[in-house]
Amino acid sequence: MNNSKTTKRAWLTSALSVLACVAMLIGTTFAWFTDTAKTNVNKIQSGTLDVALEMLTKNEAGEDVWVNAENQTLDFKKAEGGAGEKILWEPGCTYELPKLRVVNNGNLALKYKVQITGIKGDAELNKVIDWTIGDVALGTEQHLLPEASNEFTIKGHMQETAGNTYQNKSIDGIAITVVATQDTVEHDSISDQYDTDAKYPEVKTAGSADSLAEAVADLATEGNKVTLVTVSQDIESTSGIRTAKGNTLTVDLNNKIVGVSYGQGSTGTTTNGMQLLQGSTVTLKDGTYKANHGEDKDHNIAILIQNYSNLTIENCTLDMREANDTAGNSKGSSYALSTNCGKVVVKGNTNIYSRKDEYALDVMHWETGSYKEEGTSVTFDETMTGIVDGKIDVYCYRSGKVVKPVDDNGATLTIKGGTFVNSGLTLEEFKAFVPAGYSVTVNADGSYTVGK
Repeated sequence: MNNSKTTKRAWLTSALSVLACVAMLIGTTFAWFTDTAKTNVNKIQSGTLDVALEMLTKNEAGEDVWVNAENQTLDFKKAEGGAGEKILWEPGCTYELPKLRVVNNGNLALKYKVQITGIKGDAELNKVIDWTIGDVALGTEQHLLPEASNEFTIKGHMQETAGNTYQNKSIDGIAITVVATQDTVEHDSISDQYDTDAKYPEVKTAGSADSLAEAVADLATEGNKVTLVTVSQDIESTSGIRTAKGNTLTVDLNNKIVGVSYGQGSTGTTTNGMQLLQGSTVTLKDGTYKANHGEDKDHNIAILIQNYSNLTIENCTLDMREANDTAGNSKGSSYALSTNCGKVVVKGNTNIYSRKDEYALDVMHWETGSYKEEGTSVTFDETMTGIVDGKIDVYCYRSGKVVKPVDDNGATLTIKGGTFVNSGLTLEEFKAFVPAGYSVTVNADGSYTVGK
């Protein structure tokens, strides 16, 4: 009996030991062997696509030189002996423009087309003019490697079949426009065909409120549209512009003035002269975009540009000085430029004017949704020579509270050029936005000028 009990105790002890070992084994099956290793990846550097149009002319010494043709007026040439004669088109005649060239100033290969745009007046007259570039039809696709250029001459030939119906007609507002996009030259890890479907900008001309609204209408919905709009004459009163995710817009004001009276925006807050949504890319250049004054709610422009996009402003005047006195956003303030998301670059002779005692600029990191991840920045680059007149505010909006100074780098302002008036910032506050290598001059009126 004692032996039997001893045996049972031994078996029980052994069984418990086995169970304990099994339990230990089960407990360790989830403790995987682990280790880490890493290597460095070379930096990611995006390329640049930068095309320029230049014309051949004479300098003071009578030497041939190439100069920027943008915003120049080109005259048709007369044959030797025709100096002083009027340029009058008739069936069979051929006129040519001065020699031009397209230059690839970027580091990416590109393809391009040269187009006639901006035609006003008797547009049907253009139907009987055959345009050529070199020895091919105008609009033929051309290719250009980085740092290369193509020289050419544009000719117009009036068809011999043009009858009497085309007498005493005229067209003006003509512009030579180069549209470019990336070419299938560079290789990624797979092939050189990844940019096969790269789109050219759709070129449109706006000479009225209706034509401007029509030119940008389809950009208000998400897509993959690339549009170049050239303003052909002053537009006294028009509706605002809205861009949605995926779309690219360039507005060439063409040294004209566009006055905005009817705003864009979310329901109940249609008070933006432009509402540029996240995921879109916008360029505004060469002219004046201003808010109009009015006494009714339809003329209540509180923010001239409300930005969430990647925005470039070059050689522009943004003017809120004539905005409705009652205009204001939910905080009761008005803004010439307000950005809550994306990157803004301000270049060249750009002037920004607020309403008296209001904001020329605010840079706000809105900590919600995708805005939180992307953040926002505004850079006045070294080419900036204009005036910014109005208060400046940089802050973070977190959990319903304003946080200043910004402690998360979600909203950044960098000033490398320009003159800033009535900014509401002390000198030390202002200097915080000026990077090393640039200096601030305090002018007699208390304004700040930034430069090298």
